[in-house]
Amino acid sequence: MKLAEHVEHIRQIIDQAFRNTLGRMGITATVLQPLENLSQQFHLDRIRIEDVFENFAAETGSVADAYEKLVEELTFTLFNRLAALKVMEAHGLNSPILTRSSQHGDRSFAHFLWLEQNPEGRNEEQEGLLPFIEEQLNTLSADIPLFSPQYPYHLLPTAIELRDIIDAFNAVEKDEQVEADIWKSDDVLGWLYESYNNYKKAAHKESKAKTEYNKVSIQSQVYTPGWVVKFLVDNSLGKLYLEMFPDSTIKEKYKIANAPAKPNRERKPLTEIRLIDIIMQSLIQFNYPKSYCAQGCAEI
Repeated sequence: MKLAEHVEHIRQIIDQAFRNTLGRMGITATVLQPLENLSQQFHLDRIRIEDVFENFAAETGSVADAYEKLVEELTFTLFNRLAALKVMEAHGLNSPILTRSSQHGDRSFAHFLWLEQNPEGRNEEQEGLLPFIEEQLNTLSADIPLFSPQYPYHLLPTAIELRDIIDAFNAVEKDEQVEADIWKSDDVLGWLYESYNNYKKAAHKESKAKTEYNKVSIQSQVYTPGWVVKFLVDNSLGKLYLEMFPDSTIKEKYKIANAPAKPNRERKPLTEIRLIDIIMQSLIQFNYPKSYCAQGCAEI
């Protein structure tokens, strides 16, 4: 499968897992079951998630729409968390939490260590996968709030469902149709989120509905690769500089089309240049002051 197909597969299984979980908590698209009708194990999560659900119902004016929005937020949050963990693992920022290896008994290294410290977990479902993941998220939340158990959309499906979701994430790097070392790629998060929204684009197109202001992002949300961003910045900010200083050596460092041979713009201090940053990666523009000052900051 291509990366976009993996993303859609993962999104679907997370979506279904949360529909199952909400059902067990007495939350459906049509009704909220009384709390006393539920197993005690679901009470705390139900009370917390019901608050979110009621806010969505007030916002959308519909129980059915609130339910769909809740599923969407829960799904996107878990997708975000697990994708972030895969990227962090690939870059060596933490021990593998999701990526399993045969040398650790088909467990991740972190899970293997956790079981050494919590041997009772071996007798739990999927060897204590849920408490293990909860503990890892809680530890990481000290630096990254997205992982916090207090995050509004914090919820995990059953251990078996979570195992299937993790398996789906781990299948990505094993697929020959996917770029090698995909999780190390600078572009992977951009491609993931563009692919994640494909189902919304397809649904909107199928509906043949007019693209209202609140739907524009669905149609226009396209990831811009780093090389494209660099080209755009080189040929806007870089060219502007050459129009003031055509003899600058930056024309040798950056690929700037039709570099001017003589000044055709009034010199302007760098501090007076105003930028509209419409592309996430265009922070690359801040590489330029270093190049300018290499020639002597007196020019700018």
